Amino acid sequence: MKKIDLTPNYINNLNYTAFVAFSHQWNVLPGAFVTLNKWALYSRLTSKSRLLDVACTTGFKSRELARLTGCEAFGIDISESSIEVAKQNIELYAPVLRCSQ
Repeated sequence: MKKIDLTPNYINNLNYTAFVAFSHQWNVLPGAFVTLNKWALYSRLTSKSRLLDVACTTGFKSRELARLTGCEAFGIDISESSIEVAKQNIELYAPVLRCSQ
């Protein structure tokens, strides 16, 4: 990661996804695991499925859906810092899953 000059102005000017990455949050959606379990069930995701997570921020949804179903997950986001944190989260918490950003 780049070295930053951490000032209140810097933090105030971050967009949402950059702030999520900056604070190393997982960007958990409302209902988190209940919601993801329903998505997995109703979408019939399996280990043969491929998931595209658009606006993935730090990769929580795609990573956890891959964990639940064994699917292959790919996340994209406009925030480079969010993608960096998503990759770190995969390496730390889910290195054996088929996830990429």
